[in-house]
Amino acid sequence: VSLQDYLLQNVAPPQATVGEIAIMGNTGGDTTLFELANEALVHSKMEALKKLYDVVLIEAPPLLHMSKSKEWVSVADKVVAV
Repeated sequence: VSLQDYLLQNVAPPQATVGEIAIMGNTGGDTTLFELANEALVHSKMEALKKLYDVVLIEAPPLLHMSKSKEWVSVADKVVAV
């Protein structure tokens, strides 16, 4: 399941039993999060993921060069910069 499918096609997120990890990839491309789907939909879908999983980790490009990561910050509870 890709993030794009989850956001746009009502595809269920991957299931994980206790002790397992579920991974959701993306299909690539140069589309930002809010170009992909409107902000209200993204917030709603992320809230659903937060209820389903213990932790949701998102890898994003550097904050300095692209606005893509800045959009993720707006839907995150916490941000860890590495």
